Amino acid sequence: MNIVSTVTDHVRHPPPKQLETRALRALIAWLRQQSTMLGYLLAILITYIGWIGRTERNITAEEGLGYILGIVGASLMAALLLYPLRKRVRFLRFLGTTKRWFFWHMVLGIIGPILILFHSNFALGSLNSRISLYCMLLVSGSGLIGRYLYSHIHNGLYGRKTTLRSLTKKMMASAEQVEKSGELATEINEALTILDHQVLEAPHNLFDGMTRPLVISIKTRVAYIRLNWILKKKLIARSIESKSITEHQKRLEQLTKRNLRNHLMEQRNIANLYLFERLFSFWHILHLPFFLMLCISTIVHILAVHMY
Repeated sequence: MNIVSTVTDHVRHPPPKQLETRALRALIAWLRQQSTMLGYLLAILITYIGWIGRTERNITAEEGLGYILGIVGASLMAALLLYPLRKRVRFLRFLGTTKRWFFWHMVLGIIGPILILFHSNFALGSLNSRISLYCMLLVSGSGLIGRYLYSHIHNGLYGRKTTLRSLTKKMMASAEQVEKSGELATEINEALTILDHQVLEAPHNLFDGMTRPLVISIKTRVAYIRLNWILKKKLIARSIESKSITEHQKRLEQLTKRNLRNHLMEQRNIANLYLFERLFSFWHILHLPFFLMLCISTIVHILAVHMY
């Protein structure tokens, strides 16, 4: 009996060391989940500190620490080429997975520009240095936009890409749940089927693809209000005829409304997926010329500094 009570007390009141271990694990898990946001905040903080202290530092781009920061920053920016090479060149597979290279592609794309800013001490300088700096900021900003678009067409940063097929399966599953709610869902399913066809049809043109998320968002919200009213009306009518419906009316209504919300939400997800995939393809077209401009301007900048 004493042993049982001791074990029960141990479960109810874990020792301090066990509580500390749980808290540490929870903290580590939270840091991993928020690592991207924390990294951005740290980069912003370092950049802000560098900006407000630019007049107090004796850093010049031509020599000393400023010169070293320029070399390191330019080298890190050049290392960004390793990620697209790793994706396209087969014999580079021994260097590691593309997921790991994508992570370092993002990290170097943030650290490199910060070092270049400190290299220039946040000053514009000559014409060729200005062009190089503007190109770097353009590429860095483009990378942040690409990261944002990437996150909307993937399940998390390193997860499996959210395909239209997987979203469609979720939508069909929620439709089945609505149907299982009873014969009350017949009219609801017919309305959902019409919306399904509109959502699953590929955009006819660029304008259709850009405006579809807004159009589907409005239609699904109007449909939810209308179908919710139909559901309540049918439940009231059925409750008069069936005592069991009267007893479970509230539960049936909550279940059907929940599945209806899930289904309409998946329809909005599919419409958004069309948009973000289109935007991400456009971003790919623009990002490469931006990076080539950066490479050319950097080479010109380095030659101009060492030759003149």
